Amino acid sequence: MKVHQSQFHELIYDNRSSFLESKWSLETDQMTNDEFKQELRIYLQFVEKYQVRLVLFDFRNFLFTITPDMQTWIDDEISATEKLIIHQQAILMPGDFIAELGIEQTIEEPNNQELNIKLFKVHERAFQWLGLV
Repeated sequence: MKVHQSQFHELIYDNRSSFLESKWSLETDQMTNDEFKQELRIYLQFVEKYQVRLVLFDFRNFLFTITPDMQTWIDDEISATEKLIIHQQAILMPGDFIAELGIEQTIEEPNNQELNIKLFKVHERAFQWLGLV
């Protein structure tokens, strides 16, 4: 069931498997830092409220550049809470080199090191790893 949608991002939740899919759009090339933070806050509120256990970040269309300052903010404000709730987090990587680099650097931050994260290029493999197939 779709539980959030904006021009940048949508969240799809399956309560039977405690699974949340976070899909990012090509419009992210126009997204500001504040808009990105707001989308992540909405995501985190949902994770906390429903105690989501499995997450798939679909960044295949993601074009936003995650700066080093933003990477630190994500680690401090988002990942610090995620690690207490989420069991597995699959990430479908973008095709854009700069966006991919920002995501890779973000998951190297300290709090993300405590999360069970795996990177994928193929949607079906991510679903398999999450145990959803």
